[in-house]
Amino acid sequence: MFSGVKTILGKRREKNKENKKNVSRKMSKTFKDKDMEVEKPDDGIDIFCTAKPKREPLQGKLLLNPVKELSRKPPKDWEHNDLLPIVNLLAGRPYIDGRGENREGAYAFDMISSDFDSYLEKHDEVRGLIDPTYVVADVGGQQIPNFALKNYPATLPQPVNFGGANYIWVFTGRHRMTEAAHLVGWIQHAIPNLTMFKFNTTSVATQY
Repeated sequence: MFSGVKTILGKRREKNKENKKNVSRKMSKTFKDKDMEVEKPDDGIDIFCTAKPKREPLQGKLLLNPVKELSRKPPKDWEHNDLLPIVNLLAGRPYIDGRGENREGAYAFDMISSDFDSYLEKHDEVRGLIDPTYVVADVGGQQIPNFALKNYPATLPQPVNFGGANYIWVFTGRHRMTEAAHLVGWIQHAIPNLTMFKFNTTSVATQY
């Protein structure tokens, strides 16, 4: 039985290695933008997630012109290079700031977000650049000021709050799922019986 398991695991490892090579080749062929910050898909859990995490949100106003340009073509005719300006802006961002002067651009992106997400779901090499995970604590009216995060290990990436909300966090990058799971475990250990929710998404949430 164990020899069979080893054989299966060995095949999976070889398949993962080949997948990583394929994704790397796709990325190099698909995206020519030298300013896009990506990680090589050879050291993480999610082989398709290559965006480098950023702590600051994207200003919604920056999306307005790229969205207008993309909207000139019907979604069925979209190609990778058509989405590149928007993908480059969103890559690794925790969320979109849609407040104040950023509202119009954020709304414009909302109008195409359904078709945009559909495209990402069909193209892993693009999806890997915009793939955040959100964690939400169901505080239920409780006053929990810091969720015991003052003692969060300094050796780990520090959780990013969503829009300043003290009970929503966002993770991006190749290790986002592991980091999100660690945060859930850390908080629930400190605050027993607290319900936590984790959302894996194909696009970036917006703060209004």
